Amino acid sequence: AYHEARAAGGTGSGNDNMGVVVRHLSEGGLRSTIRSAGGDVRIEGTGGGTGASGWNRGVAIHLGGLVSAGGSGNVTVIGTSDVADGPYNLGVSVIGQTSPAEITSSGGNVLVRGTGNGSSASESNRGVEVLRGGVITAGKDGAVAIEGTGGNSGIGNEYGVLVWGTSDAGDPSTITSSGGNVSVTGQGGGTGSSANNIGTLVENGGLVSSGGSGEVEITGTGGATSGNANKGVLIRGLSESGLRSTITSAGGDVTVQGTGRGTNDSEY
Repeated sequence: AYHEARAAGGTGSGNDNMGVVVRHLSEGGLRSTIRSAGGDVRIEGTGGGTGASGWNRGVAIHLGGLVSAGGSGNVTVIGTSDVADGPYNLGVSVIGQTSPAEITSSGGNVLVRGTGNGSSASESNRGVEVLRGGVITAGKDGAVAIEGTGGNSGIGNEYGVLVWGTSDAGDPSTITSSGGNVSVTGQGGGTGSSANNIGTLVENGGLVSSGGSGEVEITGTGGATSGNANKGVLIRGLSESGLRSTITSAGGDVTVQGTGRGTNDSEY
């Protein structure tokens, strides 16, 4: 059977007006879950919020949350945030930290598409973020495609795709496959003189990989603003335990293509 969930966050001026949220464990350790036994799973969420509101995520899979499809079912997750003045108006957010948070399939394809928004007064409006041990993966020969577009901040840090850090247990934030191709495409955002609008950023122990003969393709385009450091693709830093930020494959080709952008006197 086909499983679909759609929701939009509220329009209040408080924080955390999220569209679709899957998070936390029960006291007995059961995970909050959206799952099919074999059909496709599709989730669409739009973050809300007005005024100084922030942290308005379109789709949030956090702290033990699980989205999965069994059999050959495909998984599609699409998130968009609204235009608010506060920070962190994100498209799709996958955060593990204390418990694994995952978007996965048993053998079908996985598509995650996120668009950050926010007003010119906001900042750090990412398209797709995978943080603190969050995982996006596909089983068997399923392909993984991540597409993220940063938001509209006039301040900066509008990343298209961010893969950052490790969980409390030291597990890396990961985008991977068991044997299919993996593609990550990030478009940095920003307006005016905002800076550090990176297309695709893998940082502090983040991991992008593929299993089997799957290929890995990383593409990033920096934001077209007059601020500095609008890089296409940036891979940097170690985790606290010393894990390196990594892009790798078990046997397929790895392609990384980055395009830095900027206007006027923009540098770096």
